[in-house]
Amino acid sequence: MSELRIDPNPIELSAEEQERFDRLSDMAERGEILPLGKPRRRAASAGPISAEEFEEIMARGRSTTDKTSETGKSQ
Repeated sequence: MSELRIDPNPIELSAEEQERFDRLSDMAERGEILPLGKPRRRAASAGPISAEEFEEIMARGRSTTDKTSETGKSQ
């Protein structure tokens, strides 16, 4: 288990920011905030995937975070 770390120099929120944070926190606790887009991972309780789902996933290929492989001007 990781050790809890507390920021020694926390940023103070303005009254408006604190109010927004409190509203969002309340909404999250009530389950009113839903993720955007399609989930990337399946819940373990979803069971095994079908052969068709596997083929679709494999056809997408591996995602990359390598910025040098982006198209555009090379330097």
